[in-house]
Amino acid sequence: MVASTVVLAMSLTNCRPCTDEDGCPVDTDDSGAVTDTHSDTDTDTGEWAGWRETAVDSETYADLGYEVATYEVTPAATDHYTTTFGGNPVFYVYRPSSVGAEETLTTVAWFHGAATGDDSKVTPSSCTTENVQANVEKVLGTPSLVTSWFADRRWTVVLPRNEWCDMWQGLGPDDPVDPVNHYGYYHAAKVMDFVRAGEAGFTPGAVYSWGTSAGGTAAATVAGRYGEFDGLVVDSAPCVQSVYYPDDSKTLEHIFGGAPGDSKAIDRRYDEASCDWLVTNGWLEVPTFLTWNAQDEIIPDEHAVGLIGSMVGTYQPKGIPYGHHDFDHPAPGSSYHVQSRMSVPPMGYTTGFLMDFLEGNLVLLKEAEDEDGTCGGGACVGSQGSGGDWAAFSRERGLDVSEAGLVYDEAVPANRLEGATGTKVIALLKLEDHGALAGTTDVATLTYAESGTEVASVTLKVADFSPATGSTDADFLNQFLSTVLTFMPGDIANGRLSLEAHGNGRLMVDGFVYEQPQGS
Repeated sequence: MVASTVVLAMSLTNCRPCTDEDGCPVDTDDSGAVTDTHSDTDTDTGEWAGWRETAVDSETYADLGYEVATYEVTPAATDHYTTTFGGNPVFYVYRPSSVGAEETLTTVAWFHGAATGDDSKVTPSSCTTENVQANVEKVLGTPSLVTSWFADRRWTVVLPRNEWCDMWQGLGPDDPVDPVNHYGYYHAAKVMDFVRAGEAGFTPGAVYSWGTSAGGTAAATVAGRYGEFDGLVVDSAPCVQSVYYPDDSKTLEHIFGGAPGDSKAIDRRYDEASCDWLVTNGWLEVPTFLTWNAQDEIIPDEHAVGLIGSMVGTYQPKGIPYGHHDFDHPAPGSSYHVQSRMSVPPMGYTTGFLMDFLEGNLVLLKEAEDEDGTCGGGACVGSQGSGGDWAAFSRERGLDVSEAGLVYDEAVPANRLEGATGTKVIALLKLEDHGALAGTTDVATLTYAESGTEVASVTLKVADFSPATGSTDADFLNQFLSTVLTFMPGDIANGRLSLEAHGNGRLMVDGFVYEQPQGS
């Protein structure tokens, strides 16, 4: 496992490198032609006639007080452009049902996966409208724990739909490879201009970029090219193109116009689509968190390792907050792919703590079987997990107990936390075999102590847990918010966290999330 890493520092606004207009050096290809595409990519024309709200779903999320509005760039638009299939470009806005245009709301630009392939002769299945919409529904469709998280904090989500099969890289009419059919980035930038202009029914405050799989690549490249984002989440993304190319050379040659090494211009296009290059070369200078899974059967580890190396080498010296975590478990799904939009405990907690990170908190994940020099790499207390359900829940060496007694007792990561700073610990737990128990039944007690003296504790009850079957997003959100211990550490170097089971139900322990305000 690669441990989560966060560097404490003041939040920074994305600082875009200078452009040619600033008198900076101009990149050229082997023939001397200008290749620098990192010019002013703000596409705002200031004219939004023809950008229309064409539908509003006010029923699906009525219980949350939210709605989903569909917008289209219709033929009446001054700047009209079409999808590869000749349709109207679409994007969605997930927002409170009652919101004033002057209300300022934190906003996440969410980029979906797929929409990547060589469509020069035939449309790959990953790029069809049906498949693209299916990826949209994984975020905004039901069930979606993501929607509960955002409604709970009154955040908005802006989700562009990519129907150009270009991995979100297309620059539209300025695309050097296919200015007719590659509009992925162009569409994303135009949508962000529209939202920032207040045309989506609210005023955006902090704006974050978030993406899963190929959308994780988009989250980074859109933030790098566009600028003006306040934070970034990259989830299980194929975002190091030197790693991606051997796996799907035809697709990348179609998108970027050739193979790496063919020309300086082509090499530059590969660079600008690579997360590690964007960080190292200063195109991304915002708090960033990377989630990934070493057992992911779709995205090789080298993508994450490359981005982590660039963050350590670039963000750490500059004091830019960053984090990363390898979940290293055979879940979610059959390919163990994408970590931040699940609705199944405990994977669903990921969305919540990533939002905490974006809001300015240091976030450390400590899984129950993590090796820290005190337990020899094994479970510190309790039995090891087993069975198929456990394999989908945690790593093979997590904790799993049905008897009363001490389940977990281990030193807190004092080298990463600060004393005299308000601290929150979120217990990542799953409870089964409790259907016959009353909601008031005690399940476990979570305690923080220093040098053997209790500082704070909380007793968790059956009602604090999501039901074993038939749980709703609201149930699991309630669990995340309930299974929390808050305390003010003093002698944190001698701090320990323990969990004692009461023998009621089958308690499984994946780990704990430590949070503290950054820059405290």
